[in-house]
Amino acid sequence: MAEQNPIFTYGCTHCHIDFLQSRDFHNDCRGQTLTQPTSASAQPGQTVSLSCKASTSVSNALHWYHQIAGQTPKLLISYATTRESGIPERFSGQYSGTDFTLQISGVQPEDAGYYYCQQSYNLPLTVIKS
Repeated sequence: MAEQNPIFTYGCTHCHIDFLQSRDFHNDCRGQTLTQPTSASAQPGQTVSLSCKASTSVSNALHWYHQIAGQTPKLLISYATTRESGIPERFSGQYSGTDFTLQISGVQPEDAGYYYCQQSYNLPLTVIKS
């Protein structure tokens, strides 16, 4: 069977990058840190979970965005679990304490791109491009 290339990937770049032994990137803005893995991949139809961990409580004020290269970021999920109007049901958000997850059930080719988690609980706002 021929090897298939993954159609879904995400990587991590943002300001104030620290590359740690754990292979996580951190964005530290006045003590608030959001942490995400560096990449993920999946075949069409698979389920992918993207994680975002806050170093301190942000309540449910965590938002998820998707960006395709050359396009404006699109808000997918606001306040951890609220899917925005027009966003397919395959996107869902969950959280427990300071651990947040964006789940994509049945990944589609158009889901490829960068994913941001952004907190709006503490100032300044903290955004991670993943």
